Amino acid sequence: MRSSRSSGRRGSMRNIFAMVTVALLVLLAASQTMAFTPFIDGFESRNNGKLDGQPGWFCFYGCSGTNAVVTSGKYTSTTFPNGVNPHSGNKMIKGYVDGAADYDQIGVDLTYRVGGGTQLAGNFIADWWFYDPVGAANANCKDYVALDLYTSGVPTDSDPPGGGTNSSLVQRASLGMSSNTSTGFDYHKYQARVVNDTGGYAQGWYNLNITRSVGWHEARIVVSAPLADGSNTLSYYIDNMTTPLLVKNSITKGGFNILELNLSSGTITTFYDDFSITELPEPSALLALGTGLVGLLGLTRRRR
Repeated sequence: MRSSRSSGRRGSMRNIFAMVTVALLVLLAASQTMAFTPFIDGFESRNNGKLDGQPGWFCFYGCSGTNAVVTSGKYTSTTFPNGVNPHSGNKMIKGYVDGAADYDQIGVDLTYRVGGGTQLAGNFIADWWFYDPVGAANANCKDYVALDLYTSGVPTDSDPPGGGTNSSLVQRASLGMSSNTSTGFDYHKYQARVVNDTGGYAQGWYNLNITRSVGWHEARIVVSAPLADGSNTLSYYIDNMTTPLLVKNSITKGGFNILELNLSSGTITTFYDDFSITELPEPSALLALGTGLVGLLGLTRRRR
């Protein structure tokens, strides 16, 4: 009788081990379907001064000169007499000009830096922190971050040379403080955009249900796995990382290949810190893992 029970227990343990192993292997395989190197930058290892041209960051299409500046410690100036501290660590970035519109732009080639030469089709999170210098007082700050899709001209094995032109932009999923202040714009709120979306107040821009305030804010865009037609579901977050402020379809197909930062778009610049581009687990892998865990629970109950 004992031998029979012992044999049964050993068999149950083997089944549990096999089920968990299979689930983990499926999860691992899904994570390796595309080369993905997370992009993390809190600017701590960066040289002070001009950021564009330092590894990973390029002077955006159509730009020249200095477009972002790395600063150390508390930053003070005539525009910021009370000073601004980095969100974390000792460094952050700002626009080249403090108190005038300079239209600074820098970018990261996601195909090269994250995708290993492959455009990011989906399943990733773009997260960053921005310092809002004016809050709901006025519309003088017009900076935002965007995930872009260019149909050509994005290198797969190097950073873009910087400057130049690229007219193949078809999508710019944006989040922050809109530069479009046409009828319907509300400077008391933050904005998000989906190019070619017919909703919102203008050109795919939406006022979000969150009031602007001075200080550091976390922002996030979650890009889903590709849908059946190749497009993605985009979820936009500020401060509350549990409930999205806006969920829209990307309309365009193929994912994204450029991270775009806008600074000094208005008469006062934003500060940025702690950027990350990280991978979302494949839904199929999570389902397989969940199935394995359910099976494990069932076997455990049977043993009892």
